[in-house]
Amino acid sequence: MASEQAQSRAIDKLAKKAIDELSFKYNAPHPEKREFLLSIIEQGNDGKQYEVGLASNGGIIEVIGKKASRKTAFLSMLVASCFAEDGIYGNIKSRLTDRTVLWFDTEMTGDDFWYFQKRLHQQCGLDDNHPRLHPINLDYFETSKEKLDVMLHILRNSNLEDGTGYFQNIGLVILDGIADLTGDTNNETACREILESIKNVLSSMDCCLATVLHSDKKGQSSRGTLGTLLDQKATSAIMMDLKNPGEATTVRPEKIRNGRLFQPYSLEHDIDGTLLINGSPNGLTTNVSSSDFLGDDDNTKKPVAKKTAPEKKKKVEKTEMKDPLKTIKGDEGDFSDLPF
Repeated sequence: MASEQAQSRAIDKLAKKAIDELSFKYNAPHPEKREFLLSIIEQGNDGKQYEVGLASNGGIIEVIGKKASRKTAFLSMLVASCFAEDGIYGNIKSRLTDRTVLWFDTEMTGDDFWYFQKRLHQQCGLDDNHPRLHPINLDYFETSKEKLDVMLHILRNSNLEDGTGYFQNIGLVILDGIADLTGDTNNETACREILESIKNVLSSMDCCLATVLHSDKKGQSSRGTLGTLLDQKATSAIMMDLKNPGEATTVRPEKIRNGRLFQPYSLEHDIDGTLLINGSPNGLTTNVSSSDFLGDDDNTKKPVAKKTAPEKKKKVEKTEMKDPLKTIKGDEGDFSDLPF
């Protein structure tokens, strides 16, 4: 009886807090709109460039697609933008050029992890380890629980106010991929606990996360109960639509919570392994209706860009852009066929 009364008093305290402090106040000062940390750039029909925000502090970018649909390649572009001098890589804009990036890989074996991360560093214009980029291979751990516990422990002991801990000033966390953190992607209780743990630690760190999840067999939606729950939690959900192996991937938005939907665009590799956006290393989606970037933030509308006839591919000329994902050759072998 006493325990029930104590529990009732505790709940009553929380209820009063909800009513007094957490209820909506119409005349309260308007909260400052949070700045997007990562965005997609499009060019309007007025010649100006516009941003479509993907995530702000505490946000989650969900990247969905079938196997070898360039999900990891999209993540690599997010990271590369954080190391570009102007914060722009291809059609990605980053405001994290002074922040630390952690990359947790749960899938790749040691050799594949090494080769991919070397290519990622080259994509970022780096020829050595960098104090702001820390890739960690969690595939070493045998169980999903070990992988999750290690990742959460590292995150909870980083970005500490007293400057101690594993890493400082983390702005972006890459998780490739989230499904390996649970033994059953259809166990609702386990999936909810994982997502709540990740969401809570992100909010306390003032950073964002980008993760990948396989789509269903038809490539039309995220897979399993984990996918359904992640769809709800994500700030943005991006589908990597690959119809046939060897073809270009269509990158299209499934959801952008606090911004406009971007116009779908193509992403592919040329014969040398260079990533091409709409057929060019620096390709932007053009002729987007500029008026659609103004007004309210209703995200239920269809993509804002007007459909334009696809341009014929031109011969890609060399640019000053760091060559992303060039095939590593020589003594290390040819790894152009790795499923990234």
